Formats: sequence, structure tokens, C-alpha cells
Amino acid sequence: MSPELADVLSAMVCRVRDASGAIPMVRAYDPNERVWNPPLPLLFQWRWGGQNRPVSVSTIRKALD
Repeated sequence: MSPELADVLSAMVCRVRDASGAIPMVRAYDPNERVWNPPLPLLFQWRWGGQNRPVSVSTIRKALD
């Protein structure tokens, strides 16, 4: 892993951590498999309405464009 990639991943983990220092577990829908995944520590999540929610693939694509 390059130092630049490690720096980006470190920044993402720091942004997502909660008060205890852990990455919150979030349930996410998998549109390809058409199932709800069990709670996972997703890096792309945000706090909305008092809950952590996954960031959708379409939102990530729009941000990258």
C-alpha cells in the first residue's frame, strides 16, 4: 500500500469513528444480491436523523464526477 493511500484510509477511519473509537456497524442493502447485509463497519457512512446510514453507490459516483 502506498503512503498516500494509507493516509487517505486513515483520514476516512478517523472521520467515521464514534465516541468509543470504533467504526459504527451499519446495515446496508445490496442491490446486486437484493438482500440486506448484516451490520458491517462501513467506511462510507454518515449520520442522518440520529442514525448512522450507509452512503449510496449513486451518491459516491456523483461526488467523484
